[in-house]
Amino acid sequence: MTDNLFNLEQLDRAKKVMEMLAFGQDPFTENKLPNDTILNNIELARSFFFTAKVLSEIITNGMPKSRSRSSRMDKKPFVITDEQIRASISPVPQTITNFIININNVVQDDSMVKIKSVSVTSWLVEQGLMEKSVDPISQKALRLPTEKGNFMGITAEKRTSVNGDYTVALYSKEAQLFILENIDDILSYNYGKE
Repeated sequence: MTDNLFNLEQLDRAKKVMEMLAFGQDPFTENKLPNDTILNNIELARSFFFTAKVLSEIITNGMPKSRSRSSRMDKKPFVITDEQIRASISPVPQTITNFIININNVVQDDSMVKIKSVSVTSWLVEQGLMEKSVDPISQKALRLPTEKGNFMGITAEKRTSVNGDYTVALYSKEAQLFILENIDDILSYNYGKE
């Protein structure tokens, strides 16, 4: 299975359904499930939590590779052409996850190392364009733009989902281009840490 078989919105919706079931809510009506339903079984709730966590990891990092596939050490370095750069950039601000999925889908070379969101955001933190933070509402770790990052076209936006409010960083066309222009430095920085 490859990342492009899955639509990010479908994965996010499935994760939200699992979370709602885990918390004893009907995912269609958002009402509390009856106590006597099998869906309120503790073992099922644990499975729903686990599945939501796995889906979250897939949304963030892409599909895990099977052990039978070659390791990253056996893969060619990531290379992107000018034409692929133009095809990867969206005129609409993107989350880092959507942007990275788009890059990997445009390049579509399984013999190459794939780009990961965390590689990009770690480098942006190192460059002073983003900083680590904690969402005051969800208590989840975040990487949000600094003033310098805002100047480069990275912005923070509050959003609301069925699970409540959250903050997301969005990357403008200019920020996307900046990342792709510095992709070799990003990869060197991250692989040097391993």
